[in-house]
Amino acid sequence: MDRYFDVLKKHRNRILGQENVIGVGVGHKEIGDIRTKQLSIVVLVAKKLPLKELKHRQVVSRKIEGVDTDIIEVGRVKMLGLRTNQLRPAAPGSSIAHYRVTAGTLGAVVYDRKTGEQLTLSNNHILANGSNGYDGRCALGDPILQPATNDGGKEADRIAGLLRYIPINQGSEKQQVSCFYTNGFSALANILMNMIKPGYEMQVLKKEIVLMM
Repeated sequence: MDRYFDVLKKHRNRILGQENVIGVGVGHKEIGDIRTKQLSIVVLVAKKLPLKELKHRQVVSRKIEGVDTDIIEVGRVKMLGLRTNQLRPAAPGSSIAHYRVTAGTLGAVVYDRKTGEQLTLSNNHILANGSNGYDGRCALGDPILQPATNDGGKEADRIAGLLRYIPINQGSEKQQVSCFYTNGFSALANILMNMIKPGYEMQVLKKEIVLMM
């Protein structure tokens, strides 16, 4: 796996500079719409064209330093809105955070399997004020603001209270996910995320967070 990320790091800027390319990462090669177990450098393009219709500077090599490449058409990616204002009902993608956290993003609206209660899901560091090795900087019932403090949220913007969470990390590297599929997804997701909100990073751990409302 490290070899693929080393090749990606070395050639990322050059690939992203090619016409029609809008993203690049490490993932599993797809053949006939079927995902294989073969890792590759995945190149996201706005439109996949036959080789004869491509200009020289648009062609992506089949292999880069012996590593396979895979071209995937994803269309044009663009940001439709920041969603930093107050939204009722709050929607995925909108600004939300623990009252002591500057800002974060609402991940999804979910339902408790036992009670059927509607809950809000996001990252531990957003809703439980946690960080790697520093959990416990919150209390159950702490206010969750929408929008978040950094986007103008105040006490009156409380939308929920912290119900429960799972620690980000308990000091053991074993919690990091080693699954090829998951790591490939994370790499591609971070590429797209940084096109929309630079400076953000997504990490997938064996212990996922489940939060509140």
